[in-house]
Amino acid sequence: MPKTMTLESFNQLVGSYGAEAHRWPDDHRAAMQDFLQSQPSAQATMGREGKLDEWLDRRLEAASDGLQARLMADMREQLSAIEASDAPKQMPAPSLTRRDYISAALPLAACFLAGIIFAPDALDLVLGGPDILASLDLFADELLPN
Repeated sequence: MPKTMTLESFNQLVGSYGAEAHRWPDDHRAAMQDFLQSQPSAQATMGREGKLDEWLDRRLEAASDGLQARLMADMREQLSAIEASDAPKQMPAPSLTRRDYISAALPLAACFLAGIIFAPDALDLVLGGPDILASLDLFADELLPN
């Protein structure tokens, strides 16, 4: 509980919680009631906030019984659905699209093409073609940066 209540903190609390003391925070209520009894400016604040509370209460319409019953039924239905689902929900398997197939096939096609282009040179290098130095030179020209 705060030791001293200032007009600023009183105004802030009454502006937040309204003029009815039962809505005030428990740890501030006693200090606010003491401050209200001793300060005329606090009483003026309570008068203004009381009028605002009355105006707001007049503006609010009570919920119809049908609306309240429907909301409660919906809430019970949602809660029972949550309680009934003991097993974790499984996500459905994703369906593959044409883009997925293309993005998987493109790297494979690039590797295949590279194999076709470089296979003759690599075979000549490994198998020791007609001229091994010519094979190494050709291999180095194609694979190594200049």
